[in-house]
Amino acid sequence: MALYLHQGDSAEQACRNAGWGLQTARKMAYKIARRERVKTMLAQLGAGIPPNEIGSMAKAQLHRKLTKLPKDEKTALGYIRTGLEFEGLIGGPDVHLHEHNSLPPVVQKMLEDKMREILAVKGEVVDGAIVSEGAASEGQDQKDHDGA
Repeated sequence: MALYLHQGDSAEQACRNAGWGLQTARKMAYKIARRERVKTMLAQLGAGIPPNEIGSMAKAQLHRKLTKLPKDEKTALGYIRTGLEFEGLIGGPDVHLHEHNSLPPVVQKMLEDKMREILAVKGEVVDGAIVSEGAASEGQDQKDHDGA
């Protein structure tokens, strides 16, 4: 079954190809695909993929889709945007698909103080300053006594 999943078959189709009956495949395919033995075999198959092969395949598929854009504008724009990101024309190294949530400064200071307190009880010493995200820019926006 793992081999068929690796080739891109749906869980149900992989069950059918592996010899399971139609009813079993329809009712149990998802559970069978999640079995530890199937996951282990999939991991072994994945480990055999040469480096850069997936990237090369993705690039070839993107090129194919860009040469003949789909009629659906939203899908077409998705391919165009992916191509522009790939070439580095938009986005950049700072573009993430996740958020970096930061704590309010008061909470950050409270946690730092508590950590120092815990380390002091253990007899350990912090040999460096704890720098929070906003600490580097503190003081830069302040005016001196002349108002400048």
